[in-house]
Amino acid sequence: MKELQDRSQLYIRYNNSADNDIAELDSQSVLARATTKDPPSFVLVRDIRYSTSVRSKALLSFVGEIKPEWVEYGITRQLKLTSEEENRLNSNNIFQNALAKFSHRISMLLNNTAKAAILSGPAGTVFTSELHLRQNMVEEFHFQLENKNTPKSTQYTNLARNLESVMKMPQIFRPMQWRWQNQKQVIITVNCNTSTKTCDITVNARNSEYQNVKKEFASFLRWLQDCAVIRHPNSGK
Repeated sequence: MKELQDRSQLYIRYNNSADNDIAELDSQSVLARATTKDPPSFVLVRDIRYSTSVRSKALLSFVGEIKPEWVEYGITRQLKLTSEEENRLNSNNIFQNALAKFSHRISMLLNNTAKAAILSGPAGTVFTSELHLRQNMVEEFHFQLENKNTPKSTQYTNLARNLESVMKMPQIFRPMQWRWQNQKQVIITVNCNTSTKTCDITVNARNSEYQNVKKEFASFLRWLQDCAVIRHPNSGK
């Protein structure tokens, strides 16, 4: 589910599954991987055990790996796209290259009305082609944390002071960076330069996720401009 469902190290039933019907591999399984490595895409499960403490998540044991190309069950998936993502697929020949690679096995269509790539055919190839499209839509974006308030206003003064303080402790962004990487596979790099008083943000993601990252930073700046005091996380007071 890492790329296709925004969740890492978790699994969902092959078909007839509810959104909350998720499970993870038993840590003792021979298929278990370190969190830094990609887990198997498909697994064959003999035993599913539910923890008494966490009923919402099951543990999978007695499992075997299934290669995507072995799965022939027919499915249809829609990969939702923004206008920018659709343009990227077309202008960079990403979709045409995917057609050349996968269309002998599945049907692939860009639906302008639905704003989606519609993929139909054997499940293994559909998932592989969707992963191919998702990975090729990733771009590198750049922006800065800026004070756009009216000069000499209270909000401008507050944000200027607080932003300067934040630049001295970029570690406060780490939980956000980890969350985006684990949940959405978005890589965020924060580079603060106290001498030039600039904070450069680099985002490696699909355009739609990049826009969401920018919104979160904008929300942070709105909070920062109304904040009276910024205290260092290790101040102990």
